[in-house]
Amino acid sequence: MSKTSAAHHPIDGVEVPALDIDKVLYPERGGKPPPNVVRERRIVANLIAHLATAGFNLVSVHDGDDDVPATDMKAAMELIFNLDDALVYFKKGEHGTDHYAQLVMGNDMDMIVDYSYTRADPDGFRSTFEAFDVEQFA
Repeated sequence: MSKTSAAHHPIDGVEVPALDIDKVLYPERGGKPPPNVVRERRIVANLIAHLATAGFNLVSVHDGDDDVPATDMKAAMELIFNLDDALVYFKKGEHGTDHYAQLVMGNDMDMIVDYSYTRADPDGFRSTFEAFDVEQFA
């Protein structure tokens, strides 16, 4: 993972990557995102890490038009935080079912607005997703 700056610090061992896009998005702040965005990034980084601990790995980010491959946290977050909303896809194993988390940036602690799972939750995505506590990372 990338080095962190003062605005991007580890929470519970998860390092929130500093994003290159910040130089473009926040030039008036010297490339430093505002506090609500920092909080959203902690949430997203920890959601990605939480799902990964249960074997659900990043696959892609849907940007409204295309599914853009993104298999590491920094690459996914560079895409996510350059959008107003995104579907972030995860898969358990090589042949597992694709699941998504729908994120709406600017909603702060309510940024996770939806997710998909298979009925009866055979791979455990629903139970893993529901065990994630957004408030722990706010």
